[in-house]
Amino acid sequence: FTMVLCLALFLARASTVLFALQTTASAALMMTTTTTRLAEGQHYNFLSEIDETIQRVLATYDNDTLLSNVPECERQDLVIARALRGRLQDIERKRHCPICWLQNNYCFCADCPPVVPEEEDPTANTLNRLFLVMHHGEIGMGVDTAKLILASHPTKCRLVVAGIGSKYQKSMKELEDTIANSNRNCLVLFPDEASKPFHEIAKEEAAKTQYNEHFDDADDGNNRNNNNGWNIIVIDGTWQQARRIKKRYFGGGEE
Repeated sequence: FTMVLCLALFLARASTVLFALQTTASAALMMTTTTTRLAEGQHYNFLSEIDETIQRVLATYDNDTLLSNVPECERQDLVIARALRGRLQDIERKRHCPICWLQNNYCFCADCPPVVPEEEDPTANTLNRLFLVMHHGEIGMGVDTAKLILASHPTKCRLVVAGIGSKYQKSMKELEDTIANSNRNCLVLFPDEASKPFHEIAKEEAAKTQYNEHFDDADDGNNRNNNNGWNIIVIDGTWQQARRIKKRYFGGGEE
């Protein structure tokens, strides 16, 4: 009986070790697959930039810092950073794909490459930057669809988390600079009563550009901003969240 018991314990321990080895090997394989995918340049891990933003915010305050002790202008930064830290840890713990945010068994990254390779992109001279301004509740969610925009133009897209300021978020700083420095070529994709179809806007800008060509000698460069391409801003969130984001950062609309 003692020998049988020892044998049973040995087999149970061996099975545990084997399971651990298989789990480790599986995790290593998934990590290798993700690393290879990034190395091939097919996709870019935008969550890595968000993680850097989170670290900048959290490095400013201790984990037990009360919001009442945080300047009011930075309270939202800290609240969102703490929430996103948990979200990113959850993605890592569950071994979800850091690109499409789905379980690895359902990862579609291999079937969703950039729309057109960068060097062959016919819109290269018309699309400068594509800013995806996302409500923090959408970050890392498998059901979110706006992440397809990130996959379509990985080198031109910038993921901006609404609510975290430019002090901590590089993409927000780039967005603010783009809005401040653009003359007419910064567009917000949002349906409201004042919206215009893109072809109408492009036609108006083409007419203005043609008119300004008569004054090239006196032009200081401001009237030629459109030659740098369009900067498109897309808002992602529920309708209520999107309206609030638009009003906060781009004006217009109701709360």
